Parts: sequence; C-alpha cells; structure tokens
Amino acid sequence: MRVLVDTNVLLRHGSMADPARLPILAVLERIASTGGRPCVCAQNIVELWAVATRPLTANGQGKEPVMFRRELDRLLVGFDIVADPPELLTTWLDLCTRYRFAGARCLMPRSWL
Repeated sequence: MRVLVDTNVLLRHGSMADPARLPILAVLERIASTGGRPCVCAQNIVELWAVATRPLTANGQGKEPVMFRRELDRLLVGFDIVADPPELLTTWLDLCTRYRFAGARCLMPRSWL
C-alpha cells in the first residue's frame, strides 16, 4: 500500500530541531514495517521548496537553493514519487470554474479525481 504524505511531514522530517521529527520518523517506520511505502507528488515538492527556501523573516527556513537541492535529493530517496495524471490540471480548472472556487478553497483533495 502506498501512503501519500503531507508536505508538513517532509518539512519536519528534514528538520533536526523540529520536536515532531521523531514521531514522524516513527510513523514512517511503522508504515514501512507493515509493507507500506510513503509517497510524495510534485505538489509536495513544490510546497516544500517554497517553505525551505523562503527567508526566515517570511516564516521560511532560509535555506540556499543549491544546498537545499542536495538535502532534498537525500530526503526523497525514502519516498516513492507519484506522477500526477495528465488530466489533473484540466480537471482542477474545470472544477474550480464549475463550482466557482476562489482563494484557499481551490486546494483540491486528490480524492476528487
């Protein structure tokens, strides 16, 4: 079974100082011990990049892009990368238009596809 993890899991997994890191590692180990495989998609990586490389003064982690890329490559070894289906963007745009979604309401759960 594959388990899609939230971007916050990735943020905390990669931060040695985060108090949530150890519980997250324990959950990821439990998933793996039961035959599961943690997964990420492109959106997770885009969100992670945005927070990790945003300045500390703007509620980011202030990481330099080249250095963070190396860190990210090491982190992603432990996750399957799930490719977005080709129709994802078109479906999302159609739903946003049809239901007149605006602002934060446009964050579509994958279960809608």
